[in-house]
Amino acid sequence: MNDTKTPVFHPGTFKKAKKSTKHKNPQKKEKKGKRRVTGSSFLLHSRFLKSWLLESPDYFHYRILLAISPYNLSFKERYNRVLYFNKLNDLEKVFIEGKPVKETKYMPTQFDCLRAFRENQKLRWAFKKLFLAWKLKKLQLVNETDVITMEPPKNPVYIMDFHANKKYQVNAKSFILDTVNRFLLHYDFFPEPKSPRNLLTNEDLTWGQVWSISQQLKKTGSSHWTWEGYVFHKFKMPDFVSHFEIPLKLEMVNRCFLESTTDSQWYISDFISQNVTAMQAKWLKWGVYHLIENPYIQEWKELCFKYWKVAVRKGEQEAEEDPIIVAEVRRLIQNRSGILQIQRAFRSTHPIVSP
Repeated sequence: MNDTKTPVFHPGTFKKAKKSTKHKNPQKKEKKGKRRVTGSSFLLHSRFLKSWLLESPDYFHYRILLAISPYNLSFKERYNRVLYFNKLNDLEKVFIEGKPVKETKYMPTQFDCLRAFRENQKLRWAFKKLFLAWKLKKLQLVNETDVITMEPPKNPVYIMDFHANKKYQVNAKSFILDTVNRFLLHYDFFPEPKSPRNLLTNEDLTWGQVWSISQQLKKTGSSHWTWEGYVFHKFKMPDFVSHFEIPLKLEMVNRCFLESTTDSQWYISDFISQNVTAMQAKWLKWGVYHLIENPYIQEWKELCFKYWKVAVRKGEQEAEEDPIIVAEVRRLIQNRSGILQIQRAFRSTHPIVSP
């Protein structure tokens, strides 16, 4: 019988072998630690973001609610404290108006929370103004002359681009002119407006840039009713178009007929073809494109202008049945002298060739 004993290995008897460093490359660089940025700009930005005094109002409310409603209280007690805290705005209005206030046992807590919230908001806005002034000082001016006038702007409006650290200056009237033209873009009297843009980069402005420009335009005094409507609807294009649909269409009609454009000639010739038949329509449509200054053609233009103003407000069917427009059309058709004058001018330029 073998008397040899089997060895017993206890845990922890042997230690884990260390990794060999024989084949380690001594020239291999060790991993660098996190780079620490220093400087006034970094410190100012970090303090602006990380300070508990600069927290958003919602998060600040949450901190106060945790302080005045600890979890070791009963549910009813916590509910009462939160209920009183949510009435701080009503309580502030009561104090401003000078009305008597019903005292409660949570009145000191309400006053402390209200005072702390006011101080927090004052400090937040002070730091925001300081941070904005520092950012504005870093911006680089791109252009010195206006894009449209090619002269230094008399009433400059600055477009800030904080991502590229650049700012652009445009004359206030040039910006309003370009923006109004974009608002009044249309296709066949159907509005297709576009948002304001940066005249130098042709990029649409952000909400913050449009708000900044609106504040600058108030100081210069340059404005337009379309711009005021856009600002009134908080720079929301769908709301602006839905509310000002008829005024926008009327403005498009005014621009089409009061300015010398080819669109007005097309609308006049179409209006003539709807009310005049046979060769008279051919002569009058030729006169629209070649004798637009003729008094008889000008009467057709004014009548077409009235027709489209009624059509925009009430509809095309109602405009066709309007008694004033019907009477004017009948009067112009019966004006034989005006039609003969256009006919002679047409035949002088289109002589009849005998076979």
